[in-house]
Amino acid sequence: MSIIQEKEIREALARGYCSKQNEHKVLDADLIEDMVIEVEKLINHIGAEKIEFNPYRYAQFSDAIQTLETKNVKAITIGILDGVLYIKGGNKLYRYIVENPEKHNIMSALVLREFLYQV
Repeated sequence: MSIIQEKEIREALARGYCSKQNEHKVLDADLIEDMVIEVEKLINHIGAEKIEFNPYRYAQFSDAIQTLETKNVKAITIGILDGVLYIKGGNKLYRYIVENPEKHNIMSALVLREFLYQV
């Protein structure tokens, strides 16, 4: 999971048992796990929808890909792209980087240093 960690969801749901109205109830770990799965699905769905309906994000991504595909460049081209395109889901940006891992050097700024040491 990307934006919110599974552990955070699990802890939040467990804290619900500590509220005044629920403090007498017995914690049901199986129910918590099933609710975590459902919340993750919801978060991924909302994240994918949010990404899908942002035309500016697509324009920026397309500009980056166009730059990476420039011909006759005598250098290693690198696309340093951060943000929502790494959120796992069905959105086009994520699918592109997952389905075309060898096509371009697309990476987060967080791993740029390691990449440069390997060159």
